[in-house]
Amino acid sequence: MMGDPKEAGAEASPSGAAARGGLSLLSQADSEEPSAQGSALFLGGNEVKSRAVVKYSSAPPRTAFARLEEKTDLKLPPANWLRESAKLGPAGTTILGNSKKSKPFSSFGMAYDFIDSVGNDVDVVSDSENIKKLLKIPYSKSHVSMAVHRIGRTLLLDELDIQELFMRSSQTGDWTWLKEFYQRLIDQKWQRKKKSKEHWYQKAILSKFLYYSINGDGAAQPVPSPAEQEESSSSQQTHESEGAAWPAPFEMPSSVSEDPSPSSQGLKNDFVRNILWTFEDIHMLVGSNMPIFGGGRYPAVSLRLRDNNKPINVLTGIDYWLDNLICNVPELVMCFHVNGIVQKYEMIKTEEIPNLENSNFSTKVIKDIAQNILSFLKSNCTKEGHTYWLFKASGSDIVKLYDLTTLCEETEDKYQNPFTMPVAILLYKVACNMMM
Repeated sequence: MMGDPKEAGAEASPSGAAARGGLSLLSQADSEEPSAQGSALFLGGNEVKSRAVVKYSSAPPRTAFARLEEKTDLKLPPANWLRESAKLGPAGTTILGNSKKSKPFSSFGMAYDFIDSVGNDVDVVSDSENIKKLLKIPYSKSHVSMAVHRIGRTLLLDELDIQELFMRSSQTGDWTWLKEFYQRLIDQKWQRKKKSKEHWYQKAILSKFLYYSINGDGAAQPVPSPAEQEESSSSQQTHESEGAAWPAPFEMPSSVSEDPSPSSQGLKNDFVRNILWTFEDIHMLVGSNMPIFGGGRYPAVSLRLRDNNKPINVLTGIDYWLDNLICNVPELVMCFHVNGIVQKYEMIKTEEIPNLENSNFSTKVIKDIAQNILSFLKSNCTKEGHTYWLFKASGSDIVKLYDLTTLCEETEDKYQNPFTMPVAILLYKVACNMMM
C-alpha cells in the first residue's frame, strides 16, 4: 500500500479560497467584466501588461494568407496538401501550427537551449498549450495533468499524458503503482478514450484550410474514396500517437560534458518559436508552433477556422487572446464555414477578443489566475529534483498536487522515474553554468 502524498498533496478549489497550498482562482461569476483597451503589448483599463520577445525562430519569412473564395469546399484537399514547402517551414510544422502535440520533455529541450535563464530570470518554462490550459482552469471542466519540476526559481511544466502513460503501463507493467493510485484518486477504473470521428474531421479540414491559405492557387483534388479516407485518418492517428508517446525513451549521453547540445541529451527543442513572454510580473520562456501570417496590409495576423453554427465561447476566446499575446500578434483573422464550405472572413484586433459576443472575459481575472497558480506551485513544489504532478479531474473544481518522487519511493517495487535523468542533467548544466 502507498502512503498518502505528503507535503505536496496540496489541493484547492478554483472557485474559492484554497485549502492548504494557497491556490485561489476566481471564477467568472466572482469578478467584474471591465473592458480591455489598448495595444497587444499593453492592454489599458485593467493594466494587464504583456511583452513578448522572440529568442529563437525557425519559421520561414511570413507570407500573406490567401483569402479563399466564398463557397470553397474545404473537404477537398488542395494540390499542395501535406507536401513540404519553403513557405511551410520544416516538414510543415509552421502551417500545422499548434495542432502538433508537444513531446513529453519539451520544457527540458527549451531549458537546455537557454540555460542562462533557468534558475534565475525565468519563472516558468513550458509549451504555450500548457500555459493556456492552466489559465483556463476556472472556466473549463476538462481534466488537467502536468508534470512540474523546480530548478532554482524556475518551474518546468510538461503535459503528463495519462492516456499514453497507462496504455504503456498495460503493455509493459511500468508505472502500475501510479495507475493504481490514479484509479483510487478518481474512484473508478481507467479506460482508454478514443478520439471521435468528429475530432479527426475537424483536424482534417483545418489542415486543408491552412494549406489552401498559404497557397491560394492550390487546385482542389478529387475527393478520396471512403477506403482512402479511412486509411488517411488511421495514418494521421498513428502519426500523432507516435509523435507524442509518453514516457519517451531518454538517451543517456556517454559524457555529459563532451557535447552540451540538446540532441546529445536525447532531447530536442521542437518548437518553431521560443518566446520570452512577460505577463504582468511573470517571466516565462514559452514554446509556440502557432502559424503567423503577414505581408501587405497585415504585418502579423493569426488565422483561425470557425464553424459558423457554433458561436465562440469563453474558452476559445481566451485561447485566441493568449496565443496572440504570447506571439505578439496584433490581429486575428477568422474564416467561417458551414459543413466545410467557406462563408466569410472577419478581422478582430487582439485587444477586442475579450469583448466578443458569447466570449466575454476579464483580462484582470486571467492575470489574477496566473499569479495565483504561480504562487501555489512555488509554495508547494519546493524540492529540486522531485517530479510533482498537477492534476484536476474532468468535471472537478479541485486542483491537486502530488509529489510523484515520494510516491514512487514508497512502492514495494522501485520503478525508474523517466524524468530523473533529464532533471539530473539539467541541474548539472545549471551548476556548471553558475561556475563559469
